[in-house]
Amino acid sequence: METEPTDGVLAAPVLGRTTLTVTVVRAVWRALSFVVLILVARAMDVDPFGDFIYAVSWLFILQIPATIGVPFASLRYASEYRTTESWGRLRGFLTWSTVVIAVGSIIVSAIFVGWVWLFGDGLSDSLRTTFLVTAMVLPFVGLSDLVFNVMRTRGSLIIPEFLSGSRPLFLGGALVVVWVTGAQLTAPWAMVVHGLFVAAGLGVALVLVSRTFRPELRGVESVYESRAWFRTSLPMFGTATLNAALQRTDIVMVGIFIGTAETGFYRGAVGIAEIAVFGLASVVTVVGPTLAGLNATDDKAQLRSTVRRSAVIGFALTIPAVVGIAVLGGPVLRLFGPEFDVAYRALLILSAAQIVNALAGPVGILLFMVGRERTVTKGFAVWAAVNVLLNLALIPPLGIEGAAIGTAASSAGLYVSLAVASIRGVGVNPTIFRSLDRWAEKVEAEPEA
Repeated sequence: METEPTDGVLAAPVLGRTTLTVTVVRAVWRALSFVVLILVARAMDVDPFGDFIYAVSWLFILQIPATIGVPFASLRYASEYRTTESWGRLRGFLTWSTVVIAVGSIIVSAIFVGWVWLFGDGLSDSLRTTFLVTAMVLPFVGLSDLVFNVMRTRGSLIIPEFLSGSRPLFLGGALVVVWVTGAQLTAPWAMVVHGLFVAAGLGVALVLVSRTFRPELRGVESVYESRAWFRTSLPMFGTATLNAALQRTDIVMVGIFIGTAETGFYRGAVGIAEIAVFGLASVVTVVGPTLAGLNATDDKAQLRSTVRRSAVIGFALTIPAVVGIAVLGGPVLRLFGPEFDVAYRALLILSAAQIVNALAGPVGILLFMVGRERTVTKGFAVWAAVNVLLNLALIPPLGIEGAAIGTAASSAGLYVSLAVASIRGVGVNPTIFRSLDRWAEKVEAEPEA
């Protein structure tokens, strides 16, 4: 789907249709991915499957220092330079960002390999080998995120979702080979297949981006503003780091305190619970440019209206998903194997937290688009620390339920605090509760001290 905003603002009907389309695409790919993941879990023993899931979680974490916030910065700069037709700066930024991510990924991969080599004596051979493959996959993952975001600045929303969301389907192809040959799918080979598809998706995206920008960039001399780009990227790197602490600390700490088998069980619950955020996540993906445009024109009334509409859409899509998870979550977990039934209570806890997040609305993207990124970073810093402490305290006595409680409480606390910050600092109520509008309007009317 191509959506070309006018002056950065999407019309309300386009916003609704695009959000629904992105949500449906994500839901379809997630459903297909779960089918493949279930088949993978059944084709592998419990420990190798846990090794693979554990390595994927580390891949997510390593990606953050490897890219230092550059992919997120590309959403701003690629869009800005295209709008102002600053083709030299755009060419320079694309070159600079590619080099930074490539070099950063190689450095982080080398450090990770060194850590595995020096301190990995306690790891199983399967996990050690899977980690080494993970290090080789890392550069392709970082560059993929950059290219996908550049595509989104041109209004291409569906193709990046297709290329990133369909990665697990390649594991389905590996399963076919396994069944035909009678071989055993191991964790290292599962990661190899994952990496091959990441590289293939990157190749396709590069071809599409090259064709899109070739007319404007042909013969243009690159202009570099590296210092400004670094100043923007580094704070985003900090926020991404803290976000990872909220999203993946529980999985990593379950692996540390309990074991990789339980990590696989818990990851199944986390994956199912993530279905509940599809609606709000799609709203965030689509509404960002609209909020930025309305803020630039200082149209506070329309900004409030758009935020409220986005919150209602996100909440309306979240509630049915949570109800469905509560009803079908147990049977879906058992599709992975009878052992996964132990993660059902953790699944319910994680899903309940998504209701609170949906009630808070698209508050994170709102604060980013109105220039309150420091507020977001501070909020993430506080609640990421709370998340670590809660997981440290709750996982040893309560197991995966403790991880779910700690993560759910931290996530809910974060979004409630950001919603309060939006009302008090911006004068915009991001929640679905219209009764809070009066508070937001009162705050805006108060003269600054």
